[in-house]
Amino acid sequence: WDLVLNLGLLYLETDQLDPATNVLQLATLLAAERPQAHYNLGIAYERRGELKQAEQEMLLSLRLDPAQVDARNQLGVIYAEEGNFPRARDEWQEIAASAPSYSPARQNLALLRQAEQRHSPAAGQGSSPDTP
Repeated sequence: WDLVLNLGLLYLETDQLDPATNVLQLATLLAAERPQAHYNLGIAYERRGELKQAEQEMLLSLRLDPAQVDARNQLGVIYAEEGNFPRARDEWQEIAASAPSYSPARQNLALLRQAEQRHSPAAGQGSSPDTP
């Protein structure tokens, strides 16, 4: 299983997404109980734009290891890519509460707050005087 996983990771690192996905699917069959197999397959799906499959793999990874902050962070990224910002925020806030030293979740929360401020209705008010 390790050899298969490492081959899938090599394909993933070199952006060969089709072979990476195929090999990582095999890795999940060989080691269905290993959260990292599902996590890496989820990464491959996310990079291919297959967000529902990516979400499913991250959820499987978290079911096997709920404390896996990388998978929870990536699940937040997937939710954000889907436009589901409340769910993304929930994932990142959970990490911030349980693993405060994990900086990617804090950074993602900060980026989400900035985007929300830029797009809020109040953001454009008061910047120009009223015209008669």
